[in-house]
This record gives sequence, C-alpha cells and structure tokens, in this order.
Amino acid sequence: MILTDKSCTKILVQCDCGVEIIEIEKFDDCYILSVLYSAFYIKQDKLVSSLKNKLKMIWSILRGKEYRLFEIILTRENINELKKAIGKLTS
Repeated sequence: MILTDKSCTKILVQCDCGVEIIEIEKFDDCYILSVLYSAFYIKQDKLVSSLKNKLKMIWSILRGKEYRLFEIILTRENINELKKAIGKLTS
C-alpha cells in the first residue's frame, strides 16, 4: 500500500505483511528516508526474547553506539538517482 499526503511532502510505502513502512519525506532541500515498524508486531515477542532485545539495546546505548538508526537523508540529486534505479529495476 502506498499513501501520500495532500501536500505531497510525505509518501508511506507499507510492506505486504503490514509490519514495516518506508517513509519518504521532503524537508527543505533534502529528502528523509525512514524505516518504521508497527508497534503491535514488535511487542509480540515472548518475555525472554523481549527482555534480551531490550538489554541488548541498553548495552549498545551505554557503550555509545548508535542503535537502530533507520533514517537516510538524500539530496535532490540522490533522490533522482534513486528514482532512475527503481525505474531500471522494475523494467
């Protein structure tokens, strides 16, 4: 499913399973590409698995590492290259 807002500054592309969403947003002169996850599906882990993942995230943060950064900032030229690459991929 692909959704856009009325002002055409944001596009949401949802995967067929409904868990992940790719968001493309125009911000000033740049474009921000983000990967989002449905909170419902992420919270479905069992207690041990959920606790393990949370401790892993906390440990990474305490060690000063970036954890789960899912944003890419693209210039106008890069977004045009991405459009061309997607066009070639689908042809």
